[in-house]
Amino acid sequence: MLALSVVMRRVFVLTAAILLSATASPAIAQDGTVAKAEVFPRLRLGGSAGLGYGTMGIAGAASARAGIQINSSWAASYQFSAVQTKDKLWETKSDVWYSHALLAEFTVPKTLITVGGGPSIVSGHIVQPCGVSCTAPTVDYTDVGFDFRAGMSVGAKRPNVRGGFTLELAVHSSIHDTAAVLGVGADLF
Repeated sequence: MLALSVVMRRVFVLTAAILLSATASPAIAQDGTVAKAEVFPRLRLGGSAGLGYGTMGIAGAASARAGIQINSSWAASYQFSAVQTKDKLWETKSDVWYSHALLAEFTVPKTLITVGGGPSIVSGHIVQPCGVSCTAPTVDYTDVGFDFRAGMSVGAKRPNVRGGFTLELAVHSSIHDTAAVLGVGADLF
């Protein structure tokens, strides 16, 4: 999780730097005026972390995304997520899993609102409670899942750079566990 927090910090710094310094190249319209043209495809980056509730109880998750903004509305992204759910905050049943998802994302025209979802491969580790003097039984698993996210960014809405700080609702689902997480992050698209 420490390495993931370092990656998230770098994504936030990179996003802020690009949003502050980016300018679009001018294009000349038929009437001779200078207009800014959008360039596609272009890189799409994002990351988020948050808390919520899962099948087993309290949930926490962190995600990092990278992909291609195909046009002003559609993007394709790879998302890596680390998720943990626990039935209580102290030593009881818990599930830790990692999700590798391919997302199709749609940005509502003229807004910074994005909705996306797609299939995922999930690998995880469930620890069962057992008492004081025993070794806790564990279950390792790998299966398919589905990831969904809806986010609203607050920041720049320029022709070639959109994004900023994001409020997000994310759902990470697998056969073994599902978590709905409300988080904050950053997106650049």
